[in-house]
Amino acid sequence: MRHKTSLIRHFILVFVAYTFIIYQQFMGGLRKRYAHKPLTNFTETLEAFLTGISYNFFCWLQESQDIVAQYKANLGFVWG
Repeated sequence: MRHKTSLIRHFILVFVAYTFIIYQQFMGGLRKRYAHKPLTNFTETLEAFLTGISYNFFCWLQESQDIVAQYKANLGFVWG
């Protein structure tokens, strides 16, 4: 990063993400949807969060295959 403003923005995003994940750990939102065990530390909660993100991306990709294929075709690639 070259500018102080960029560094500050990065730290803000990191702290917001951390706060969100800790909030989800305390409220049990991630455990209800993506874990079968209690989330007792940050690492387990982060893993559940990443599982949720991956699952949602996979579902979106399944529903949007034609959009992705068209985008790749516009770039000159074959999505097959």
